[in-house]
Amino acid sequence: IKSGSDYIIIWTDDRSSEIQGLYAQKLNSADGSSAWSAGGVAVTVVPGKNVTQATLNPDGSGGAIIACSINVGTYTKVYAKGLNTNGAFSWNDVNADKSTDYGIALDTYSANGLRQVTPTLTTVGSSIVAIWSDNRNNIASDIYDIFGQKFAIADGTLQWSPDGNAIITATANQITPTLTSFGDNCSLVWSDLRNGRIDS
Repeated sequence: IKSGSDYIIIWTDDRSSEIQGLYAQKLNSADGSSAWSAGGVAVTVVPGKNVTQATLNPDGSGGAIIACSINVGTYTKVYAKGLNTNGAFSWNDVNADKSTDYGIALDTYSANGLRQVTPTLTTVGSSIVAIWSDNRNNIASDIYDIFGQKFAIADGTLQWSPDGNAIITATANQITPTLTSFGDNCSLVWSDLRNGRIDS
């Protein structure tokens, strides 16, 4: 993504004990050189836990808000962190201020077999809106609906229901959502199997 005048990228790799950790780097727009630590900033590298399906959004101040899915044992949840323009963690929450923490959970719901996947983010004023696919309503059959959360860019404070808001809960799967904002509102598209085929 472009953040300020430069670019921020994220990726996962297994340099740490064969788990998939999440890393970030800022690239100078003038020459493509790295602006942060050589090898990238470790965003989330939790021992024994794989990070997948990460996404990021500009924070409006040269940094980024990053969300990802993390398998924390018997379930997978979406977590978020902020990095400032210097690549340092920008939130003070104990769960989001170092690479070995998960980050701030975007909702408080948990259950064995829960899977929250494919998060996407957009800016709305001084906040971020996140949406993701979530199987909480039919864990046994692994069928997904779309849930969302709004949180503050400044500190990650959740602004919608603690369990997240149900956005789309039609029959069959609603998956791979994409989100964009316009003014104080958002629009989204997703793939939907309610008619027995993939529609968007």
